[in-house]
Amino acid sequence: MNAEHYIDESQDDKTLKVWGFGQWAQLETLLHEQVHLWQQNFGLDPVKPGKPYHNKEFVDKSESFGLHPMPGVGCHTRLADGVFAFLMHELGIEPPDISRKPDDINIDWFKWFLDSLGKGRKGTSTLHKWTCPECGLNARIGIKGNPEIRHEPCEQKTGHTVFFIQADGLTHTIYKAE
Repeated sequence: MNAEHYIDESQDDKTLKVWGFGQWAQLETLLHEQVHLWQQNFGLDPVKPGKPYHNKEFVDKSESFGLHPMPGVGCHTRLADGVFAFLMHELGIEPPDISRKPDDINIDWFKWFLDSLGKGRKGTSTLHKWTCPECGLNARIGIKGNPEIRHEPCEQKTGHTVFFIQADGLTHTIYKAE
């Protein structure tokens, strides 16, 4: 389960991590991963290094539960049905409405669903994030090297030179000239 797919959602004055594609998709993903576990431990054709993870045995076992992974790729091209859908109905978990998805294209329904709600991931940025260590003001810049940006309002407030630092999640030591 890739933590990247969890989003923050507010419920009862709390912020919770929830699966961005919804509970139905989360449980489809969990079953998908359990089929990998079954295949590696009990299958006749477990995955070997350099071989496709979503081979015929994996796809066939997944289909027997109602999942529809694309061979070789593994994304789910259709909403799960069969045994899986029956269990979801018994648990009171409603399927997402993907009725607008075109039937004639094999695409990952999870991603199509988020895109249809306007929540799809945008392209990856090539800009680099820099931040003022004094006030936290952020700037994104399209150059690789240090842009040596100074933040005049913070310089006036502190009485010394303030350069933006790269906002990369690491701790940076800031040396001040005396």
